Amino acid sequence: MVNFLVILLYIVFVFALTKIVMAKDKKDMHIDSLSLGMYQVMFGENPDLTKSPRFDWFIYICFTLMVNVVALNLLISIIGETFGNVSAQMNGHHV
Repeated sequence: MVNFLVILLYIVFVFALTKIVMAKDKKDMHIDSLSLGMYQVMFGENPDLTKSPRFDWFIYICFTLMVNVVALNLLISIIGETFGNVSAQMNGHHV
């Protein structure tokens, strides 16, 4: 479970760095504000991309797809671990 959380934070950081590297005007780009922006996008706050270049759309779509895949894997691992714990307790009590 911790591995998925590390991967999730890594994805947020990498996409923030990608936006910094690909930005034309780098004076307003700071890793802390972009990481916070990507973190907010991860939880459903959508940015205004109406006047953004296609690359920003591409980054947004890739980021949301990757976050959803990792979040679903995290959910599956949590449910699997809980099922394993409940099965172990049932076998211990019903033997």
